[in-house]
Amino acid sequence: MSFPAMLRPSGRRGRRGKGLSPVTLGILFLVIVLALFLGLFNKDRIGTYLRGGETITVHFAGDYKLREFISEVKVAYVPVGKVSGVERADDGSAVVTMRVDDEAVDTLGSAPTATVRATTLLGGIYFVDLQPGGDPGRFTGDEIPLERSAGPVELDQVVQALQPDALQGLRSTVGNLDGALGERGSTALRRLTASAPAALGPAAGVLDAAQGAHPGDLTAVVDGLENTARVLTENDGRLESIVDDLSTTGTVLGNRSVDVGAAVEALPATLASTRAGLERLDGTLTTLRDTASDIRPVATRLDSTLDTLDPVLQKAVPFVHDTRTLLTDARPLVGDLVPAASTATDALNDLRGPVLDRLDGPITDWLNTPYQGSGPYDSSQSDRPLYWDVVYTFVNLGRAAGYEDQNGGTIGFQPGLGSGSTSGLPISTDQMVKRLSGGTYSQEPVTTLPPFNDVTEQPPGTGPLGLVGGN
Repeated sequence: MSFPAMLRPSGRRGRRGKGLSPVTLGILFLVIVLALFLGLFNKDRIGTYLRGGETITVHFAGDYKLREFISEVKVAYVPVGKVSGVERADDGSAVVTMRVDDEAVDTLGSAPTATVRATTLLGGIYFVDLQPGGDPGRFTGDEIPLERSAGPVELDQVVQALQPDALQGLRSTVGNLDGALGERGSTALRRLTASAPAALGPAAGVLDAAQGAHPGDLTAVVDGLENTARVLTENDGRLESIVDDLSTTGTVLGNRSVDVGAAVEALPATLASTRAGLERLDGTLTTLRDTASDIRPVATRLDSTLDTLDPVLQKAVPFVHDTRTLLTDARPLVGDLVPAASTATDALNDLRGPVLDRLDGPITDWLNTPYQGSGPYDSSQSDRPLYWDVVYTFVNLGRAAGYEDQNGGTIGFQPGLGSGSTSGLPISTDQMVKRLSGGTYSQEPVTTLPPFNDVTEQPPGTGPLGLVGGN
């Protein structure tokens, strides 16, 4: 049944008086037609809102001829949404609102970029190209700032940036290209097309090898390159500084090419020495691994040892500072000790031989032998070696020398010169003096004091030595 027939009232309803009047039907028809026209006119708007997805805002430096509900949003030149609004600011910038599919938002990363591109080389319809950036994953932000957005590069801008000589060269290049294609270039292209199938087989093998041994190798390489590019462009001027540093490095290497050549020439010998050193280091590491288990308990106590040593080192700093000054002052003394050491070496060389042999022989044996008296001392003996008694003798002598009273020390030594100090003569000085004074002194001893034991027979008023005492 046709549409006019549907609107025509049936005879039965007309006869009953319950059908629509022609005016009502005409108005209803006009409303339906207007609704269809409005739907067709706003189909892009309606399709955009019915598309669903996420709303993303991009801040561009200009609107770049973007049209609401017409300009598309693409990722890798695949349509993923449409522009839903363009709001122009007073400074000439524009805030563009887009409706993007959820699947595309999941691949944009944490810091995507947006670029307005032209459909053709000469311009035409523009679209928004989204490029993933930052950390892989879903884009959770609401706006892409002006720092990560860019406008289109049009051919007229490129031509205006070129110098007149460059434009003339470009025209010449285009003319020469046309001539090359018109003459022998077409034949060369046909030959290339004919030989291309034979080269496509090896090229396919190369492409398969480029994919890696596992399915995700090429993806991992691309992700790594993407992360590298993101780090290099994260801060403005970083890539430029790297290129400048590479230029400086290349200049220095060029100026020192002779030294670099000598280093490369000596590299084999250096590698051989390094290999020998590594082999010796292997043995050292093996020994270290064997001793590590023994060192581990010491290392666990090293922390407490260092804590205890720290205040000691702090107190030792002034001592070390004073020691440095002392060593500086002692340096001349050490210099003077060099000839003295040489003289001492000569003295030690003189002692070596008969002197040390005599000391190491009879004297050592005599000191290690137990004491046995002879003659009047035949009854005295000891089971201990003689050097024990000698040592005890000197120890007791030292103790006795330490006792003192009002008359002085118990034992005292007074070094000096006397008549018997001269030795090596046929007759000693004491004997010579005795001979010379023999006629003066009496040969018989003269008793001048009574014995000490006969104290009781002394006259009254005298002391122990017969001296007269007084009050």
